[in-house]
Amino acid sequence: MTSVLFIAVGLFSGLVLGVVFSKVGVAYARWPYALTIALAAALYPLLQTGPITETWGWAFWISLGLFLVPALIGLFRSPWWIAWGLILHSFFDIIAGFAGVSQWVGPFYAPWCAGLDLALGLLFVFRVCVTPETRVSRG
Repeated sequence: MTSVLFIAVGLFSGLVLGVVFSKVGVAYARWPYALTIALAAALYPLLQTGPITETWGWAFWISLGLFLVPALIGLFRSPWWIAWGLILHSFFDIIAGFAGVSQWVGPFYAPWCAGLDLALGLLFVFRVCVTPETRVSRG
C-alpha cells in the first residue's frame, strides 16, 4: 500500500515538474527531460543509506549508462529515445523496488521515481513527440 502511495506522489511530482518546465519556458525542449533521466538514474547510487553490495553497485552503474544513452541520442536524433528512456526507467524503478533496492535508498525512492518518470515520459510524448510544431525542434 505504501508503494502505491509513493507512486501516486511521484505521478503528482511529475505533473508539478511539468508545470515548472512550462513556467520557465522549457516545456517543449528536450534537454530538461533528458537531464531528468540522468538525474533519476544517478540518484540511486548517490542516495545510498547503507552499505552497497558489489552486485547492486555494478547493476546501478551499468543502468546509469543504459539510461544516459537514450537521453543523449534523444537530444540529437528522435525525441522518442528520451520518451522511451523515461518510461523504461519507471519500469526499472518498479523492478528495483521489488528486488530489494529499498534496503539502501529507502522504501520511498523507487516507487516515487517510477511515478515521476512515467508522468514525465507521458508529458514528453504529448508535448514533444506527437506535437507537430515541436517535432522538428532540437531545443
